[in-house]
Amino acid sequence: MSQQMYKIIQGIAGLGQVALEDQWAGLSAVPLRSIRAISQIKAFFVVFREFREGKIIGQRNYDCYAVWK
Repeated sequence: MSQQMYKIIQGIAGLGQVALEDQWAGLSAVPLRSIRAISQIKAFFVVFREFREGKIIGQRNYDCYAVWK
């Protein structure tokens, strides 16, 4: 990746857990399969993190990538 950007869409926290809905976009630095160099790739994902004593003890991600052309 020659460039990346993360944007938090929304988040919620409580009972030792945080849920974040994020958007990610990046520019490919080199060609990869059907993706040409300098193509934009986008993804939307939700991350659930569990905390105990101020430390992350678990994480689950649910990713959804936009169609690559």
